Amino acid sequence: MQFTGKSDVGRRRTSNQDSYRFGALGGADGFAILCDGMGGERCGGIASQVVCDLIEQRIREGYSQSMSLNSVRNLLLTAVTAANAKIRDMAGENKAMLGMGTTVVAAIWFGDTACLVNVGDSRAYLISPDEITQLTKDHSLVQMLVDQGMLTKEEAAHHPDKNLITRAVGADETVEADYFEYETKPDRLLLLCSDGLTNHCSDREILSLASGKTPEALCDALIAAANDAGGQDNITVLILTKDERGTGDE
Repeated sequence: MQFTGKSDVGRRRTSNQDSYRFGALGGADGFAILCDGMGGERCGGIASQVVCDLIEQRIREGYSQSMSLNSVRNLLLTAVTAANAKIRDMAGENKAMLGMGTTVVAAIWFGDTACLVNVGDSRAYLISPDEITQLTKDHSLVQMLVDQGMLTKEEAAHHPDKNLITRAVGADETVEADYFEYETKPDRLLLLCSDGLTNHCSDREILSLASGKTPEALCDALIAAANDAGGQDNITVLILTKDERGTGDE
């Protein structure tokens, strides 16, 4: 398993509220977690770091090569539930932290299956040499309007309220996370990213940039493209692959 992760503050922000973690598990398996905090410069960063740390701890403590896919599902979903409770407890103990929260997208690449959980609008994609597939579904106002037939996907990409999310870790007493499983192949790239990338780069642009690049070079290219297009938010990109195209660790 090869891992690459990079994060950039962008062109308009003074602090980076994105956090990420990744690492190897048993055999050729691995995990990745990405969070995009909210609730002010200080509190958003705290929320994203706390949730990343807690989910990583849960994954490392709960993972086993002999576990079933259903156990992987339960591991990811209960980790998000625990993270939600932690953020709520922190906000209850410190009124300055009221309203803080974070998106999360987390993956365990388990054998030939990508197991994913998400809350909010941070995304996961699977990229092959000639195709890109969005694996997660945004929990956002514009996605809800698209689902209702009130907006097209193209209109949603330019909607003034595209940054409004409908779910976040820490926002409510309980959190509803979505879970997905996808079969993978060794030559596929699993991409996790914050909306600082997808607000500026379309799926087609991401696929075009991926052509012929190592994962590390692709991370650099995606962050540069988002910054060149305005860089209005923090930009974080994680790439997991099981082939030999190279790796970085930053």
